[in-house]
Amino acid sequence: MVEILKALVDVLSRVAPALARRGRDKRLQDIGATLLMVYIRLNEIVVSAERIIEELEGYVEEVESNNGGFELSHAEAEHRNRISSELAQQEINLARTISLLGRNAALMVVLDDESYRQLQHLLSSKIGAVQTLMHSLHRRRLPIVTEYIEGGPTLLGLVFSPAIDTTQPLGREAFVIVKPYLEKRNPRVQLKEVKGAIRNLRAAIVESFSVEDLLLAAGDRRFGIDRARNLG
Repeated sequence: MVEILKALVDVLSRVAPALARRGRDKRLQDIGATLLMVYIRLNEIVVSAERIIEELEGYVEEVESNNGGFELSHAEAEHRNRISSELAQQEINLARTISLLGRNAALMVVLDDESYRQLQHLLSSKIGAVQTLMHSLHRRRLPIVTEYIEGGPTLLGLVFSPAIDTTQPLGREAFVIVKPYLEKRNPRVQLKEVKGAIRNLRAAIVESFSVEDLLLAAGDRRFGIDRARNLG
């Protein structure tokens, strides 16, 4: 999951240098409002991802402190239920982000052709990695990318990745997937990189738009006000 989030943020973070090149162009106000909302959504996704990682780490620690015992316990059920709850929240977070990006095609204006194609591939309703992840989350399954995939997570990589089913007790099968994932893939490091990219996006927003620009544009969009008509 973190791998897909990183791929998405990597593409969106390329908006930052594009905005810097264009400067304080008033025509970009609507894009600024969109980016502000995208920034908020991405932070919500990161918070949920961090909580899921914490629960996976807690589950591994619980098993190891129990001398490798996998019998159903109160602690295991708590970890599993909290992970399942966060997967449900993450499905909502991703759905809101996809909807936001889909409604604001103008955002793509500042992306180069390659970045645009990559974003479209990630968000595609048929083959996109984000949509595939959402299908897994809807079933309360957490796909675990155990090997590096050149160019980022693909549909093929997700389909054949092992998944943690939180509707069932987390037994030996889950442990032998989760522990190597935490040790080798180190999702916390990846999440730290994602946070850095999001901070860069925030810095670009602050540099390119005034608070007034952002609040007026976001407010007008929220309440369906045609700002150009009102000011005319």
